Amino acid sequence: MGKTSTKLEVKRKDHVIERDISRVICRLLIHGGNPARVKNIYYRILKLGDSETTKLLNKVLDEFAERHKNIRETFHRYYEKVRAYIPSQNGAPLNRDRKLLIGAYFSMEYSLESAALFNPSIVPH
Repeated sequence: MGKTSTKLEVKRKDHVIERDISRVICRLLIHGGNPARVKNIYYRILKLGDSETTKLLNKVLDEFAERHKNIRETFHRYYEKVRAYIPSQNGAPLNRDRKLLIGAYFSMEYSLESAALFNPSIVPH
């Protein structure tokens, strides 16, 4: 069977789509609900030194803080949700920076408008 190709005509418009950072939300990301994957990420973060943890957290906060109000509280809330996937630790309690970084690792940004705009189901087959 030979391949058939269809020419697609593209017509450029003068409209420009600009981002609107006020329309981006931060969502919990549990990586498919796979507990083994969650534990792996969690334990990798536990292996970081305190200074590296703080440095990474500050980098994430610098990037996210402009787009999300109360991002620290959001990260802490996500840490609390992820904790359910992790067996209890008998070691020293985690400091606030490490908890926030764990919450950040289980966060994702989501834009409803871009999801609607770039939804592949609206493209003709």
